[in-house]
Amino acid sequence: MCVFCRAPVPGRTKTRLAESFGSAEAAAISTAMLLDVVGSLRAGGLEVVAAGAAESDRGPLAALLPVPVIAQPPGDLGARMSTILGRLTRESGGPAAIVGSDAVTVTPELVRRAGRALADGADAAICPAGDGGYSLVAARGPAPALFSDVGWSSSRVVEQTLERAASAGLRVAQVGVLDDIDVASDVSRLATALGRAGPTSTAVRTRHLISALGLGPSR
Repeated sequence: MCVFCRAPVPGRTKTRLAESFGSAEAAAISTAMLLDVVGSLRAGGLEVVAAGAAESDRGPLAALLPVPVIAQPPGDLGARMSTILGRLTRESGGPAAIVGSDAVTVTPELVRRAGRALADGADAAICPAGDGGYSLVAARGPAPALFSDVGWSSSRVVEQTLERAASAGLRVAQVGVLDDIDVASDVSRLATALGRAGPTSTAVRTRHLISALGLGPSR
C-alpha cells in the first residue's frame, strides 16, 4: 500500500488551499491529513510505504512518518503511478494500491474491497472522487494502458481511465467513493461529514485541526 504525498512544507503543499487559508494553515492541514491516512491504514494491519513527489521530500517525510519513504519516479502522474504499482507488485508478488495523502477518510476496509475486486477478476479497482478523478487505485501490476493519455487534475479522469481500459480489454471495478481535499469548499464539506460521523471516526487529527483553526462550514 503506497501513499502518494508531498512533504507538508508551507508554500509547497496544498497551494490551492493556501489561496484561501494561507500557506501555514494549508501545510498544517496537509500534515494532519497525511498522518491520518498513514495511521488509519497501519491501524488496519496494512503494510504502508510513502512515496514523496520529489527526492527532496524524502528527508522531511522520513522525519514525520513511521513508514518507509521512497521518491516517486520521473514523469506525469500516470507514469509515476504505473511505475510504483509495478515496483510494489514485483516486490510483494501480489496486487498493490496507491492512495492520495488527502484522501483522509480512507479506511483499510475500502482498500480490502479493492483487493477483493481484483481477486474476483478485475484488472484494476478505483475509488472515484466527486470531482471526476479518483483517490485510490489498485492493480495487479503496472497496467500502463490505464494511465496513458489521461487529463490528470481534470473532471474527466475516471471517464478517460475507463475508456483506456475498454480499449485495452481491461476490466476496472469502481469500489465506493473517496473524496480528496483540494480547495476550501472541500474542507467545509469534510468538516460537516466528520461532524456527522462522530468522535471515533477516521481523520481524528484533521477533524481537530479544522475545528481549532475555525475552518468548518461557517467559514
